[in-house]
Amino acid sequence: MASVGIIANPQAGKDARRIAADATTINNHDKVGIVRRILRALAFFGVERVLMMPDEFGIGLRAQDRAPIALELLVMPVSGSADDSVLAARLMAPEVSCLISIGGDGTSRAVALGSRAVPLIPISTGTNNVFPAHVDGTIAGIAAAGLALGAVTPADVCRRAKAILVTLDGHTEDLALVDAAITTEPFVGAHALWDGRSLKFLLLSQAQPFALGLSSIGGALHPVTETEPAGLALTFGEPGQRVVASLAPGLLHALSVAHWERVPIGFRHTETPAFPGTVALDGERTREFLPGQEITFMLSDEGPLVVSVPTALTLLAARGFLTADARHPSSP
Repeated sequence: MASVGIIANPQAGKDARRIAADATTINNHDKVGIVRRILRALAFFGVERVLMMPDEFGIGLRAQDRAPIALELLVMPVSGSADDSVLAARLMAPEVSCLISIGGDGTSRAVALGSRAVPLIPISTGTNNVFPAHVDGTIAGIAAAGLALGAVTPADVCRRAKAILVTLDGHTEDLALVDAAITTEPFVGAHALWDGRSLKFLLLSQAQPFALGLSSIGGALHPVTETEPAGLALTFGEPGQRVVASLAPGLLHALSVAHWERVPIGFRHTETPAFPGTVALDGERTREFLPGQEITFMLSDEGPLVVSVPTALTLLAARGFLTADARHPSSP
């Protein structure tokens, strides 16, 4: 049965950076509209089954109200945290041919924690959106339908993204898709990281000068694309090179980078800080650590399978999937 999974994070685009910066808010009604457009595309091409993560706002229930296809909401506890997205991806992975996530870098990371094996289409609705794409739900739905129905395969349209694997005291704890940082902030607190002065070390899987977030720091020094088999490692402190970073919408900081280097896949950085602090992953403080705890970051090429939506749509067009005589069960 052709199946697709949808994970829409109701908290994406609403973090504390809106107090410190000037970011646009993507409200949950906007996310309902995105899901409706995805559902219309999936129904048009005949996808038979759609699984969706439940949430406290009811994005799936509201989207289903005017959709031409029924949604199956997962039976799972809802905590209102990133753990929901992790669990939903884990539950959906054996059942679906494609996952669509709706959120920012943090949501993409949570979905990747749940499953790195299922092709992922990440739609951007977060504060910092280096990893997810700015793509309309309609187009994302067509790409997902093509995968679910076998008109294109993962080998045709996917690339394996990079990831940063994180261990604390020798135990695999977490991963990041874009940036992993050691900070002097002692508490996770509101999670979002917007004050670059707390940074001590940063490992980037991609360094983009045109991005928002920690990736922009490396991008100002030595750009690294998402497809290069490399990353960037930076140490902060004085004396150092002053770098202007766009940490969030409307939020610019001048930071002092004491050392930086381009690093290959497989690079490891191990540190035992003498201070209490937090590990920040994809722009959010995630783990607290105490003095003397060992932290290791490793740049890996074993991130999630990411769908290139332009490649998928181009191939679907070339293979006749989008022509008027193609078999579309829901076409008028």
